[in-house]
Amino acid sequence: MKNKGTHKENEFQRLRSNDHKAHAKSQTASLTLHRLKARIPVSGREFYVYLYQDFDNMEHLALVMGDVRGKQNVLVRIHSECLTGEAFNSQRCDCGEQLKQSIQMISDDSLGIIVYLRQEGRGIGLAKKLQAYNLQDKGYDTIDANIALGHKPDERDFTIAASILKDLGVKSIKLISNNPGKFKPLTDSGIVISSGIPILPRLTPENALYIKTKISRMNHKIDFNGLSSSSPEREMILRYIVRKIRNHRYRTRPFITLSYAQSLDGCISKDKNKSMVLSDEESMILTHQIRSIHDAILVGIGTVLTDDPQLTVRKVQGKNPQPIILDTNLKFPPNAKLLKETNSPWIISGKDSDVKKQKILEDLGAKVFRLPVKNNNIDLHRLISKLVNENIGSVMVEGGAEIFSSFMVDELADFVVSTVAPTIIGRGVRPLEQVPIKMDKLISLQNAKYVQIGRDLIVFGVPRWIDFP
Repeated sequence: MKNKGTHKENEFQRLRSNDHKAHAKSQTASLTLHRLKARIPVSGREFYVYLYQDFDNMEHLALVMGDVRGKQNVLVRIHSECLTGEAFNSQRCDCGEQLKQSIQMISDDSLGIIVYLRQEGRGIGLAKKLQAYNLQDKGYDTIDANIALGHKPDERDFTIAASILKDLGVKSIKLISNNPGKFKPLTDSGIVISSGIPILPRLTPENALYIKTKISRMNHKIDFNGLSSSSPEREMILRYIVRKIRNHRYRTRPFITLSYAQSLDGCISKDKNKSMVLSDEESMILTHQIRSIHDAILVGIGTVLTDDPQLTVRKVQGKNPQPIILDTNLKFPPNAKLLKETNSPWIISGKDSDVKKQKILEDLGAKVFRLPVKNNNIDLHRLISKLVNENIGSVMVEGGAEIFSSFMVDELADFVVSTVAPTIIGRGVRPLEQVPIKMDKLISLQNAKYVQIGRDLIVFGVPRWIDFP
């Protein structure tokens, strides 16, 4: 028995040293599917788990949601076991959090696979991983610690995952990973990867060196500068909004999120002609994250004249939304910061605004659309139709008070995020103070949720318009 075991270990090492294609072929033949399928409810959603065994008698799992066989662009996470990070929530790595995020992403999509490989410590085993931790406490990074113990920086075998995916019958996958080292073994084994989806870990004092090493020495695609912005509370809000946007795509108008900060007594500023920062830094990061998941960001001309905003995503990693400015009389200043940004603004003006001013702004890079005016403001329903024609699927509305009022009165908001700062202004400008027409309905947030971020309280939910009692 001992000789047989030694022979199997030698064979295992031999296969590891071969190229990916030959290894994949051998591994596929040696993988066994236990024809057992168990239902596992996870976070209120229904998954099924499949058990596999490789030729070294190591058991691996596939956590599957939905019917993936024959499907294309299936969300897939190839995840390696990490007892310390998953069971004990160790802060030395980001493994447990990445697993949770991946399960949530698949739950939001209602289709996907977690391939769970029993390859602890990037393939060196639990005992050696703990020894590596001791070396890291002495100043080694995660790569040098593995090498000092006589191992490669990463000894995992991703062709096992390829065999599992082939058995599950997926046509192509969207791989949830920051690690470029996972892509080649999978594609060499015949797995079609249509795209890679990054996953943002949370930065802590304990895992900072570990994550920085993955970026600098293992080529992981992570924006280190944006990592401090990650928090479970913000991620929960963002996932919630993303899920709403996805479910909204089949409608005939863009998904609209109203986002604003207010004081404890309900004011958004002291004076409508002066800007006032109410949110603290943590809440501002959330605002930039929400911007990054929308196609466009919309404000009124009053906000441009008062704040001269950039309306970009700067505090986190993410794409800049398309700036849209409602400017009935074309008061947009030619020296505005928005004209210096990569995404030049779309200015929505009335049909009778100054033609010469339009020419000046368009020469500077802006794009001017003329739409009908209703109650001295841009007709929002005509605006919505225009945005559909321009392939805008989601819009974040950031201000000011009259803009919020118009969207609320016209019942055009799909989601509301309000930051309540622990500040009392006294007499000031309130979000619905300049209502263009009298509101005859009560606005209530359905299933409202409350999260504290930094010193601020974030209130968010889906608005519903109901008759006054």
